[in-house]
Amino acid sequence: MSENSHAALEAQLEALPEKVFAAGAEECNKRGCKHRVGYGTRPAIIHIDMANAWTRPGHNFTCKNMDVIIPACQNLNATAHANGVSFVFTTTTTTTTSLSVNNKVAVNG
Repeated sequence: MSENSHAALEAQLEALPEKVFAAGAEECNKRGCKHRVGYGTRPAIIHIDMANAWTRPGHNFTCKNMDVIIPACQNLNATAHANGVSFVFTTTTTTTTSLSVNNKVAVNG
């Protein structure tokens, strides 16, 4: 693959999530599913998937900027705790499918 072809493909791949999210939002609007269904009486913080596979350097799924994201979450948690705001952590587990992968993530099974 030429460098130009590679760059064009990379640009298309980077634009793809925005196209997908826009299409999803449009479909949601058509179906009428973007309406308020009710909220609780107190705020809460929900951390989604702040697991080792996403947050530790060297894992297959490591995210960029975790050196900024993790301290921001820690500050948010401290502020929430000091003000009586609840916070919840969610995560997923995975089953290792290859013994050649040394990823130290939580394993089910």
